[in-house]
Amino acid sequence: MNLIKYKRSKKKQMSDLSENINIVYQYLISRCSLINPCISVHYNFYEKDIRVTDFSEAINNITKEEIQTPIPSRGIIHYTIFELTLLHKELTHVALQLLTRFQDLNVDYTTHGLSPIILISQINTTIAHMLLQELIDCGANINILSIRGEYTPLICSVINRNETSIKILLENGADARKKGSIYESAFKLIKSIPQYHYLLATPSKGSSTKSAGIKSKT
Repeated sequence: MNLIKYKRSKKKQMSDLSENINIVYQYLISRCSLINPCISVHYNFYEKDIRVTDFSEAINNITKEEIQTPIPSRGIIHYTIFELTLLHKELTHVALQLLTRFQDLNVDYTTHGLSPIILISQINTTIAHMLLQELIDCGANINILSIRGEYTPLICSVINRNETSIKILLENGADARKKGSIYESAFKLIKSIPQYHYLLATPSKGSSTKSAGIKSKT
């Protein structure tokens, strides 16, 4: 990619991030009382500064159906509010609060082919790791493939060098030998990263003898 194209790409990413954050926050603000607004937001993209006082009133006024209904946006794909909170690390704290409130959410639902667990497996932050475990606890398909079959959440985590997410997925029984249509299995990808070899010995929860994700050779 040449420098000009790269700069344009970065500019579009910044624009998309700003728009998505605005959509989510405006949606939450609309669910607050006018007399005593529950949200005070200051957002400056360049300083990466987001301060939020309280989301509780807004989230209490939102229904499960609302957050999984596609909403109009500038792009071709119309995401749901829940999906928008999973697209950027700046919004994952909102996703965690939504999932905590709606434990029976359809955590595999997607409008564009990348399930919530695949989206969050790419983000390497403490909140994202908490959200990943919460999605698993809520019944997310840990071995789900992307819509074109390119990768699983585990493959996605390895590609993004998200060490903590790799460990969480393996501990919860992700299949390291499952292949994607264009990627090798997570097992082979991990084997190509010497500092990650130890992860293949991670025991699955409830097992003290079997290495996580290693079921049978394909």
